Amino acid sequence: MDLNKVMFIGRLTADPQTRALTTGKNVCSFSLATSRKWKSSTGEMKEDTQFHNIVVWGKLGEICAQYIRKGMQVYVEGSLRNRSWIGNDGQKRYRTEVFADNIIMLGSKGSGNVAPIASANTSSQTTNSSKASEQDNNIAIPSPEQLPTIDINDEQEEVKIEDIPF
Repeated sequence: MDLNKVMFIGRLTADPQTRALTTGKNVCSFSLATSRKWKSSTGEMKEDTQFHNIVVWGKLGEICAQYIRKGMQVYVEGSLRNRSWIGNDGQKRYRTEVFADNIIMLGSKGSGNVAPIASANTSSQTTNSSKASEQDNNIAIPSPEQLPTIDINDEQEEVKIEDIPF
């Protein structure tokens, strides 16, 4: 069995960009910065920041484009994909991307609010946030009724307890 799964918690470096492909599908992309801090052998604090290219397809991508913004902290879960192409200069280019299948909005810059946006595997949920925090950040976190329910596995049949052999 193979496993290709990544999980990040980081901040958006810019607002998400959304495009409609000729196939009619929507794709949303953004860059996510993650940092780690440590103390060197000399006692000096060091920091390393990595940037990750995130790609979100379909309805989840539309939701991301609508609700997340530059500086917001999000949890991203997905898989790594590599692609290559020939650039205008004739050179072969490579790019590693995270194809997200679960994103949770952890709050705006400097905020402690937690509000899951949506998941490709489960229904979306939200946590209540204080009115003062929403006003301070100019971000209206939608109620659970306002968020769409996403089920990309709707063609699968429901598993019944009696069908499980143990």
